Amino acid sequence: MLGLRLAGANGLMLERAIGNRAGVDERVVELIATVPEAKRALAWAVAKRSYLQTARTLGYDEHGAEEWASEVISRLQIAFILRKS
Repeated sequence: MLGLRLAGANGLMLERAIGNRAGVDERVVELIATVPEAKRALAWAVAKRSYLQTARTLGYDEHGAEEWASEVISRLQIAFILRKS
């Protein structure tokens, strides 16, 4: 799991929104890899906004949504770095 305790139906939906058991959706990593390096920071920002919106839609408050989205993006960025190794 992501280090955050996600309880109930909202937690299950968020886990499914993330992707696989490791908490990384490889499709997002692959898509960001196609973005030119000069625009990659913007791609990460757009991805984070999308994850924030998902959490808000599922009823999480702003703090919880921010915490969750930051954790997801961190895991995606780690997967991105490891993919290049």
